[in-house]
Amino acid sequence: FYNYRQMTKALPFFVSAIEKIEQTDPSEIIFPAASYTKIGFYMGTIGDYKEAINYLKKAIQFTDENSVEFATISDNLGAYYLKIGDIKNAKYFIEKASKAAKVNRYKVRYAKTLGNLALLEERDKNFSGAIKLVLEDIQISEENQSNQNTMYAYTLLARLYIANNESDKAKEAIKKADAIAKSKSYFK
Repeated sequence: FYNYRQMTKALPFFVSAIEKIEQTDPSEIIFPAASYTKIGFYMGTIGDYKEAINYLKKAIQFTDENSVEFATISDNLGAYYLKIGDIKNAKYFIEKASKAAKVNRYKVRYAKTLGNLALLEERDKNFSGAIKLVLEDIQISEENQSNQNTMYAYTLLARLYIANNESDKAKEAIKKADAIAKSKSYFK
């Protein structure tokens, strides 16, 4: 249910998992990093960013710094810190994720970190810098056939073009995002 964006149907499973995981010593959990990560991602998806951060910080304790999982968790930690306005931690974790993704040659995750770095640039009103990062994100995502990330990046690009008074480019970007969204019902 979570993977197909059916959050309401997924809720009972996550409530049960949270209840059980909170009553279990981490040393007794078979896959603690994966378990905490999945709960953290779900909490972030439903907008409970503080709980998402709580679970992802637990997950990262069980994750090798040189792994793809570390890059994924760090990037999401950064994104959630950004959502709650903690820019210092957002930047720290996104940059850490970007370096780990690049070292591990995890191209799609690296692209996602570029998108998150663009959000930091957007916050600072550096729209041209943000646009440059998102264009690189899109190029990598398209090359690696990551449709969902490409769709998200085009949506972000459209917003950045609007902020940068480039409405014609924004229209083109949103058309590309829309075409991807229509390709899969769960992208909408």
